[in-house]
Amino acid sequence: MDKFTSMLDQIVATVEKADVNVVFGEPKEVQGRVLIPVAEVAYGFGMGLGAASVECSCECGDEACAGHEEDACCSDAEECACEDDDNEFGGGGAGVRVRPLAYIEVGADGARVVPIQDEQKIALMGIALGMWCIGWLGLVLRSLFKK
Repeated sequence: MDKFTSMLDQIVATVEKADVNVVFGEPKEVQGRVLIPVAEVAYGFGMGLGAASVECSCECGDEACAGHEEDACCSDAEECACEDDDNEFGGGGAGVRVRPLAYIEVGADGARVVPIQDEQKIALMGIALGMWCIGWLGLVLRSLFKK
């Protein structure tokens, strides 16, 4: 049970980092306007625990015993095989992702939300579109010159 509580403590410590200050950053005043950054916060966690039973099997002449302690059915310890390893196991993990979305601009003329463009995503989509076009062009040229 100690493994369970330590794993749970680590996961809770990770999730506690995601609070409202991460989503709405500290307001900044720039040229008479107040800017409030806005971000998306996503977090997830999971864990699993298990336990295995001790397996013992003994062969005493014609008799076979299973599920007994080592000396329960055999007098010779070499004839018994018991797996008495650590019977508890588990694993877990947690993660937090923070991504900027926009900022809120508050000025004399009112408030407006200004979205932040993800330039990396736009560049990757441009590369993918270019590769798609080259692929289709290759197929068309191959079919034309095949005839």
